[in-house]
Amino acid sequence: MAWFGAIPLVWMAFLASVVVVLQSRGRKPAYPTWNLPMPASRPKIAGFDRRPVLYAVGMALLSLPFVAAGLSLFDGGTAGTGYPVALAMSDSRRLLCAAPPVLVSACVASSLGAIAVRRQAVAGFVITLVLALVVAIGVLAAVLALNPQQTEEGRFCLDSCAAILGPGASGPGLAIAFLAWSPLEEPLPVGILIIGVLVWTLLVRRVARQDLAKLPG
Repeated sequence: MAWFGAIPLVWMAFLASVVVVLQSRGRKPAYPTWNLPMPASRPKIAGFDRRPVLYAVGMALLSLPFVAAGLSLFDGGTAGTGYPVALAMSDSRRLLCAAPPVLVSACVASSLGAIAVRRQAVAGFVITLVLALVVAIGVLAAVLALNPQQTEEGRFCLDSCAAILGPGASGPGLAIAFLAWSPLEEPLPVGILIIGVLVWTLLVRRVARQDLAKLPG
């Protein structure tokens, strides 16, 4: 359990991402504005904007091979009660298991998170990141549970070893706890997620500012 006291690098990346988002926010003017005339109110942008979803799906497709390679997947059908047999990097099951969580989480988190990101950068970034992580883990658990080839995700070992997600999982408790220790169990996919949400947040904020500048008034 020596890893428990280690500082996860992905959470350091998360904190750095928050700082970057904070720095990207608009600054107040240095001169006093109390005596300036109030501008006319601008009309709000109505309708669903599909661009944040397209941005998220595009980045998800680019990151998919790296996420598939970084997942701790093994063949539960041959692992038995001993050490897990990790899937080879060329195994097609890696891509099949990674694609649904990556794409579904990108669609869901970007659709809901875009509303929060337009209102407030840091809060929107955190909300989108948490949504993406929760949806990705939930979809991955469903995919592994329905996989007839006994593919499983990770192992948790104390007196004995049990799969975290998949047919060999001992119960839903490990899947829920996986939300907390996923940066330690899956540092590469979680790190890619943090960077992707950061870039997506900055892009959505920039597009929103450009849209407001084009509106009359």
